[in-house]
Amino acid sequence: MKPAARKSLRLRLVLGVCLTMCVLWSSVAAWMFTSMRQELHSMLDDRLIASTRMVAGVVQQLQPVAHAASAQAPAADILSVIARDGVACEVSLVRSEVDIRPIAQTANSPGFSTLDAAGFGRIHKGGKDWRTYVLEENGIRIATADRIDVREHLVQSFAYTLILPFLVALVGILL
Repeated sequence: MKPAARKSLRLRLVLGVCLTMCVLWSSVAAWMFTSMRQELHSMLDDRLIASTRMVAGVVQQLQPVAHAASAQAPAADILSVIARDGVACEVSLVRSEVDIRPIAQTANSPGFSTLDAAGFGRIHKGGKDWRTYVLEENGIRIATADRIDVREHLVQSFAYTLILPFLVALVGILL
């Protein structure tokens, strides 16, 4: 066999292996990104539910204090518990379907007056989109929310952790 033919065969083999590795890594990275994105959104939704249930438990314990203090003066304990980083929250008294009065909210709360039903939803307030969760129990309505842009930034950060190893491995294979 001629040296030029051996070189050509070696070059084709290296290029074939590189192309195969790129296709395999790209497929695995796409699958991992899709799976990770779904898990991350599920985890963040679970955090909203957990935050809402935690606040509901605190409100149930402090309910006699809140009724005695009136709707205009919320208990300081409620405000300190729900002022969590990254999650906006609002506690309201539900007197009827149309009379919902907020008694406490975090400083970053978008205002949840437009939310209708319990469960998950989305609202657009203050130029931002929010993922919301509402729970109504015993005349108390608790609404929590995460900003969608913060969620997406977290997903993008994870995407970079998938892309960087791919690029390093690709450079290693080509070398």
